[in-house]
Amino acid sequence: MALDELGVVPSRCLFVAGSAYDLFGTHKLGLPTYWHDRAGMTPPDAPAPIEHRRSLYPLLNAIVSRG
Repeated sequence: MALDELGVVPSRCLFVAGSAYDLFGTHKLGLPTYWHDRAGMTPPDAPAPIEHRRSLYPLLNAIVSRG
């Protein structure tokens, strides 16, 4: 609903996930996802994020590299 309200397609957004289980929903919507895994979880059998990091510091580079 938020994407529709903003008039933005999912592929032009980036979702910052706090849980590995967010990867299931974001994948279905086509939202690229940065998984901020500060707890160091073992990844479940879920779609892969564009980045899986324990810190938000690499986030800016992930955004810039996507254009």
